[in-house]
Amino acid sequence: MPVFEPGGNIAIILDCDHDKPHPPTFIVRALSARESLKLTSTLDEIMSSGTQAEQVSRLEQIIKEHVTDWRNFPISFDSEKLLDVLGVTDLWRLGYSIARQIGPVEKKSEAGGAN
Repeated sequence: MPVFEPGGNIAIILDCDHDKPHPPTFIVRALSARESLKLTSTLDEIMSSGTQAEQVSRLEQIIKEHVTDWRNFPISFDSEKLLDVLGVTDLWRLGYSIARQIGPVEKKSEAGGAN
């Protein structure tokens, strides 16, 4: 079954949380290939310009467009609280994870195919 379904969502667990019993999980909009490439290009551009504060501000705005919910966090979902539940490094990880559209099911498939 393809990851991308128009209007669909996927769950993303950051690699650093993958082994936790109830990992923090972001629910994000499913992206088409064209949308994914555009997001990757935008993230690369943000990374190469401005101060860290400017980068984080732009990154937050981009990610808030894609995250529709989260699970297993100490606070209820509120896109305005994104910077309260993530550090800077994890904010970048989330941005690129959204662009790659790799959720837990796809990670297991990739691991199985590596043998």
